[in-house]
Amino acid sequence: MNPYVQTRIMLSLTHERMMQWVRDILIQAGFSSVKVFGQFAEEESDGAHIVVMPYEIGQWPKLQEPDEPILLLGEGPDRPIEGVDPRWVSLGVTLTPALRELFGRKLPGKPAVIPPKVPIDDMPANLQAWYRSQGEVEGTLSWVVKDENGVQTARLPSLRWQRGILIKTSYLVMASEDPMPEDMTRAALVPFNVPALGAILTGIQMHRTFLVRVPAGTMGPDALSFARALAKDLGDSPTAARLTELADNIAAPYDLRVAIRPLPNIQDEAFSNMMLSMKKPMQPVINMSVRVPVGGGPFFEPAVSPLFVNQLKAPPGTRFPDPINEP
Repeated sequence: MNPYVQTRIMLSLTHERMMQWVRDILIQAGFSSVKVFGQFAEEESDGAHIVVMPYEIGQWPKLQEPDEPILLLGEGPDRPIEGVDPRWVSLGVTLTPALRELFGRKLPGKPAVIPPKVPIDDMPANLQAWYRSQGEVEGTLSWVVKDENGVQTARLPSLRWQRGILIKTSYLVMASEDPMPEDMTRAALVPFNVPALGAILTGIQMHRTFLVRVPAGTMGPDALSFARALAKDLGDSPTAARLTELADNIAAPYDLRVAIRPLPNIQDEAFSNMMLSMKKPMQPVINMSVRVPVGGGPFFEPAVSPLFVNQLKAPPGTRFPDPINEP
């Protein structure tokens, strides 16, 4: 899954789930027959309804250069790293000691070293099969290369996480009344917009997050097949069980928690111009936003040289805001 497809899927799912969140609030408030639209209805016959309209989208907190990737192969502790899927952090921590043992070579009278590649025939059966299935290709991303004697060798893998961005989408939430009957004055109508918007505003304060069910991605599939092959070669060890568990977990759909945030009121003149451009009358609105992480993901590739870090942590100065706990 490339980052552009990932962005399309994440923003679409988040928008749909937020519409459902608004709908759930209205049902709990007693407005069970009210519809929720993502844009203004063309026909007045649609009756009373809520419009959740996106009006601005951008990177949060501001446009910035992409951060350096984070190496995930390293010593523990297995702890969270800002902006990185914790399942992949755990996979890196679990793979590291197994890779050190697998690729480590000890020469007489010298400390153990980890060469960048080892003969495929020296590897256990399942990893041999994995490397042979990758084959030898042109360029630097070939998992299999021949040494100076023409012997096929397996290259040490690298696992890194490329940080993405947070996309902030701002919404206006508006309530449209039922059309006024010809034989009734507007003053006699029971207002809908104020209590409906009030219920939604209360929901933002009391139940301000929702879960987005994200389908299993295809980023990093080679890492999962590698982990499963390694687990088979490790037999019944705790590391093998943990690798299998992590691979199954990463390959499954997961729930992303997204927060809804109230925004300051739009300035009167700007709001007036906005409503005028949409040919809509002045009316009460809620101004709110959501932030969704996109574009980041794991990269599992053959390494030119062993790439391990002593401790898994973000590089100095790295900043990736928490989409839930930061204003």
